[in-house]
Amino acid sequence: YLPKSAYWQMQEELFRVLPDGLYSLSPQSQPDQCLGLSENTISDAVQLYPHPCNRPSQLWNITWLNDGTYRFSSAKANTRVLSATNAPAPMGSIQ
Repeated sequence: YLPKSAYWQMQEELFRVLPDGLYSLSPQSQPDQCLGLSENTISDAVQLYPHPCNRPSQLWNITWLNDGTYRFSSAKANTRVLSATNAPAPMGSIQ
């Protein structure tokens, strides 16, 4: 009665919400804005920008890590990363 490896692989795929790729991230409270890195070369702060969000600093590469989490890295600077966890809440969580 113990789960087999295929069971865990299926569970992993069921937790996956998004296919890997580039995305524009908008807060639910401000859907006309997107999250991006500062265009200021001195600072790499994350801030909100008005749409359209098509610059590399405003796009995020989302990658499934096969452990129930995603990696959100900036398309502009791969060293800037957000991490997201599939939490047992309707919206999940971002850390």
